[in-house]
Amino acid sequence: MLEIDIINDFTPEKDECFEVELFDATGGARIGSINRTAVTITNDDAFNTVMDRLMVLTNANMRRDQGAQ
Repeated sequence: MLEIDIINDFTPEKDECFEVELFDATGGARIGSINRTAVTITNDDAFNTVMDRLMVLTNANMRRDQGAQ
């Protein structure tokens, strides 16, 4: 198993890509004919930004409505 930690930093950036290549298997493991793959970490920062703005607007509206009573 290969585990890659992804740290979400909320910094707007492009998708990030890298390749993983397997070689020199040990312990009886065998590598098939496909030993390399590309991985893309998709940018979700734009979604988070929109959701953050929506939450700020919702909270502002709720505070305004509570103050109007």
